[in-house]
Amino acid sequence: MGRGGSEGHGAGGAIGPGHRETGPSRAKRRRACHAQFHMTAFSTRSHPTAPSEWACTLSGSVAASTRILPGILRTGQQTQKPWLSPSSVQWYAPGHETPALPRGPGHGAPSGRLGHRRRRGSEKDEGQAQTAALLPQLADLQERLYAENKQALLIVLQARDAGGKDGTVKHVFGALNPNGVRVSNFKVPTPEEQAHDFLWRVHAQVPRHGMVGIFNRSHYEDVLVPAVQGHLDEKAIQRRLEHIRAFEALLADHGTRILKFYLHISPEEQRLRLQERLDDPNKHWKFNPSDLEARTQWDDYTRAYETILTTSTEAAPWYVIPADRKWFRNLLISHVVLATLQAMKPTFPALNFDPKSIQIS
Repeated sequence: MGRGGSEGHGAGGAIGPGHRETGPSRAKRRRACHAQFHMTAFSTRSHPTAPSEWACTLSGSVAASTRILPGILRTGQQTQKPWLSPSSVQWYAPGHETPALPRGPGHGAPSGRLGHRRRRGSEKDEGQAQTAALLPQLADLQERLYAENKQALLIVLQARDAGGKDGTVKHVFGALNPNGVRVSNFKVPTPEEQAHDFLWRVHAQVPRHGMVGIFNRSHYEDVLVPAVQGHLDEKAIQRRLEHIRAFEALLADHGTRILKFYLHISPEEQRLRLQERLDDPNKHWKFNPSDLEARTQWDDYTRAYETILTTSTEAAPWYVIPADRKWFRNLLISHVVLATLQAMKPTFPALNFDPKSIQIS
């Protein structure tokens, strides 16, 4: 877990084979990178009667280990909209397994389709407008959560390098009052941290009641990196996952609601973003040559992510977010967080005095 987290521990190298694409060729490949994915978000339970296309792994194949379904979000017909956008998403709230997402005009949620065959630019504008309309609602509920001081919300953000974790913090959670938010990053363990169990440093950063805690990378780094680098065998990895499930159950028992987001980007989109960091002097500081090693281990990290997604529970669900389109990523996460805060029903505390009886001289 270097400066960039789980994916970057080797020597530098080329970002990818071939020349840098532009125009229609680039757009075609970006869309094609998404075509393999049916499932765009997981909910909390196994659902054996769900259609098979709801049970896809990150590599696009069906696997029993990822049948933590049904999902809240499912892509529409890929032949109609191969890129992932609001017009290709249907909203689901099956049973009581996940918070019901708002639907219809006036509630900030897509009502079926955003614009049928409108241009993608129009979809982006409307999606950004919807996100902007949701953020004040998030801020209001956060204020109630802070004042109530009886519950907490923990947001876990995981992604590959350049996957959009920082952007999510800025564009979604930047609307919240900083007094009630704490962002924590987990990088290479220090000698002191290595002398304790792997969850020791994580527990210390868990939000107290009234707070929203954001893990920009998280305790899952201590499964992803050892799994890819071969530092832990399968039995040890499964033990860590069991410890994580128990840890998250403990937090839930103490009144902490947990949302875990995996921001999934395609290899091509990652290449484009890394190249942009090289091309823009103002973004050079974001680039770490060691990040390129992870691109040679893409399939290994895919398998590792599929493993950690098996820790999705009702108390701590995973959501796989299509993140090649930043505005769409922000819209989906805003919806899920808002629905969760609404389900938590934070309220202002009862007063122990009558405001009308008090006069300030």
